[in-house]
Amino acid sequence: MNTFRFTDCENHPLLSYANAPSSVSVRQCPTEQDEARCVISQVKEHGSLSSNAVLCNNLRYLDTLIAELKQEQIPYKVFGGRKIVKRHIRFLNHILRILDTENPYSIGKIAQYAGIDIVQDGKKRRSRFFASDLGQLILSIRDDCAAVDFPTLMDCVIERIMRDPQDDGATSQDYDNLLLLSMQFQTISDYLMAFASDKETFAAFYRKDYEDCEIPSDGEYLTLSTIHSAKGLEWDTVYVMGLCEGNFPNPYFCKDMPESGKEDFFNNEWKKMYVAATRAKRSLMLTYASTIKRKGYSFKKQESRFISNI
Repeated sequence: MNTFRFTDCENHPLLSYANAPSSVSVRQCPTEQDEARCVISQVKEHGSLSSNAVLCNNLRYLDTLIAELKQEQIPYKVFGGRKIVKRHIRFLNHILRILDTENPYSIGKIAQYAGIDIVQDGKKRRSRFFASDLGQLILSIRDDCAAVDFPTLMDCVIERIMRDPQDDGATSQDYDNLLLLSMQFQTISDYLMAFASDKETFAAFYRKDYEDCEIPSDGEYLTLSTIHSAKGLEWDTVYVMGLCEGNFPNPYFCKDMPESGKEDFFNNEWKKMYVAATRAKRSLMLTYASTIKRKGYSFKKQESRFISNI
């Protein structure tokens, strides 16, 4: 870890006082599923479950690992993570933004969700969206509800677009609860602003960005954690997953920053990697998939600079 270099602070060398032999290894895997299976195989070989931890910059990257753990009936506990808006509520809010301002981002997201091709001559065309069946239905609701109050508009959107006979009880209850809350607001903008800022009132419409473990455990479990939540903790063996360029770090988040901002961004990312690497007492494994899938598309990935610069 003494190869890590920060430009905004002193770089003190680390000394190890462990008497036992230690190791650092890198595993390149063809896919995320292969990466998950590789980690699980290694976990099984490295002592008790509780002496192992899997760390990642973003818990959503661990979805494949969690699915494999469930299949293998391996108990785990998740630390860190965040709350995200439930998918059907996110869809509803995008519809409302389109009704309010014809928001281009929301048009793009709804087109993606609904499988509507809105690209013409290499550009996303609003007219192609509104020519679709869903686009026509949204225009019809806008015309029909032009003079009604917001709760009536919300009810119209839910009944004509959102509700489905196949909805489970929780989804139907979400719609009923949202209709009750809508009575507090005068306009779409008022509601959307409150939804974005008042997470306590709208807490029921968020979910965790990971699945809790339902596998019985005798007290032993594999730790899955964000790097941030692992600060100050140590395990005999630590696996840091998702170490491909564009995932960790992701230069996209600093592409529009000045050079000084980019330097600060990468310093902070290096520090997160430093925290992750120093959680291991004896064995550290760095893994990444050379191909990842997102929204049905496959992307080739190179190893993270955190690996290539060590």
